[in-house]
Amino acid sequence: MALFSQGYEKRRYYIATQGPMPATIVDFWKMIWQEKSGKIVMLTNLVENSKIKCSQYWPSEPDTKQMWGNMQVILKDISKRNDYIIRTFELLNRKTNKERTIIQFHFTIWPDHGVPSSPASLVSFRKLIKRTPSALPGPIVVHCSAGVGRTGTFLGFDTLMEDSAENDVIDVFKYVSVMRADRPSMVQSRAQYSFLHQVIYEGIRARNSLLTLDEIKQLKYRPMLVEEETVETEFKSVMLLKKEHHKINTRSAREAENIPKNRTGHIVPHDNYRAYLVTHVEGRNDYIQASLVPSLFSRDGFITTQLPMESTIIDFWRMVYEYNSLTIISLVDQESDHKIDPPFWPITGGNFKSGPFLITMTETSEPDSFYTETVVALEKTDAPDPSIRSTINIYKVHEWPVGVDVPDKRGLLALIRAIQKREEDVGYHSIVVQDIDGSTKCNLFCTIVNCINRLKEDKVLDVMLTVRDMHVVQPQCISTLPEYRFCYEMAKEYVDTLSE
Repeated sequence: MALFSQGYEKRRYYIATQGPMPATIVDFWKMIWQEKSGKIVMLTNLVENSKIKCSQYWPSEPDTKQMWGNMQVILKDISKRNDYIIRTFELLNRKTNKERTIIQFHFTIWPDHGVPSSPASLVSFRKLIKRTPSALPGPIVVHCSAGVGRTGTFLGFDTLMEDSAENDVIDVFKYVSVMRADRPSMVQSRAQYSFLHQVIYEGIRARNSLLTLDEIKQLKYRPMLVEEETVETEFKSVMLLKKEHHKINTRSAREAENIPKNRTGHIVPHDNYRAYLVTHVEGRNDYIQASLVPSLFSRDGFITTQLPMESTIIDFWRMVYEYNSLTIISLVDQESDHKIDPPFWPITGGNFKSGPFLITMTETSEPDSFYTETVVALEKTDAPDPSIRSTINIYKVHEWPVGVDVPDKRGLLALIRAIQKREEDVGYHSIVVQDIDGSTKCNLFCTIVNCINRLKEDKVLDVMLTVRDMHVVQPQCISTLPEYRFCYEMAKEYVDTLSE
């Protein structure tokens, strides 16, 4: 079932439809061709909670083709991010021998009957759809599974954002009522209706927060990429939108047996985003003070954690082993490191043993005065095949002492480039980032890496929405104006080096 839906002052701007089923894929592609649609917005995953929600209506592998009726679909390109996938199709009509380019925008973190954990992700997703050109004039095809709950919420968000650009007052209730007159159950639940208000509010706040790489290059000779007043306004909006974690959501960290594992009582992981440990070690449970934090490419691309205490070193290496983390970033300056707890890896060479884990240093170097790079081998001595080792690179920062809000820009950029090269060599993986409390420096570092990777891969910068996405997991992220300003400064530092 599919029907036209109106946008802001535009009739037939969308086609709202259910997710294709095996018997309707042919009709789906016929509709795309007939209506000259160039964009598909997919808001469901193929399988959710072990139930099929939508049939796959495209080929699985790049440069492979599949026929549905008279329509030949070729997957030409695929680009994956932590919350969406972009697929580019070549659609060939075998009857007319004409072809068209169709772009599918697949949002992957919206649960059925629920809402995304991060409104910022959907705001960014909409911006991407808007700035992506299409040569075809037809309506945008939007579908989830049934084509009502998530589909209706997205249509309401997009249309009312357009409305808010022209009018001081928008009427969410009125637009939802109009949609429901055409298709019952559009915006299916109370949670989705509430979320619609939230995401519109966030979208309005972040309406002008995105800069393209071309725009940044034109501004590179200015002292700052954006005016100080803009930075302050954005930061105030970020602080206004931020929500602290309720204690009910951090129960694991506050259990009696876990309290001694936290350096501070106020910086603890949310139960939905904490790293769980499963490797059996006598006397240890599944808890570690560590959070799974989004990177550009994965919802758990970073694991932020505190500097291990003597009693939690074994849990640290359990985590590194279980999450197959091949990179560790230590942001604890040497002076603080030596004062607090014993080393958790062989800093002077040789071996270090913690429970069943053996860590062996293989080499160390100082590529830059800002950091030292040490390579260690990690093996689990009681594993079925203990000869299997992981090679882990540890990047130890020297020049970021306690009490200093932000580090040297040049040194930090050198470290980020080293990490980018590391991921090119071994592939994308969960990177462990540690600070004394697992928060302040970790969050700033992860935010800046995400901003720079967006510039590198997508040619855009959106500091405000990057911070907001981080806030879902780490509300303490970027809590001062100097930290927020530094994100822009680092983006400028990165762009300035592109022409060198």
